[in-house]
Amino acid sequence: MTSVTWALADALGISPAPPNPRLAATLAGWWSRPRLIGCQSLKRDPNAPWFVLAPDPAVVCGGCLAERYPEERRCLYCHGHVAPEDEVALVYEMKTVTVVARAHEQCHESDVD
Repeated sequence: MTSVTWALADALGISPAPPNPRLAATLAGWWSRPRLIGCQSLKRDPNAPWFVLAPDPAVVCGGCLAERYPEERRCLYCHGHVAPEDEVALVYEMKTVTVVARAHEQCHESDVD
C-alpha cells in the first residue's frame, strides 16, 4: 500500500481492510491502540522495522520475529495450536508494521470471501 493511501486512511480515521472480516476486526483493533513494544531492540532503536507475530499484538524487531516464529504455533483466528500440515502463513502490512501469523487452513478458508 502506498504512503498516499496510508495518509488518506489516517486522515479519514480508517484502516485498510484485509481479505476477511474477522482479520479486519483484529487488525483494526491493533491499529486503534498505542503500540506495545515487545523487545529491547525496538526500545533502543524505535526507527527499526516493526513486526507483530500474531496473535500476540506486541511489536518486535526482525530478529525477535525470526527467533519466535518457529515456536509460535497459535492460529490468528481461533488461537488454537496449528500443526505444520494444517497451516497457512499470513503476512499483512499495517502502515509501518508488518504482521506475520499462522492460521489453520480451515479457519482461514472459512473467512476468505
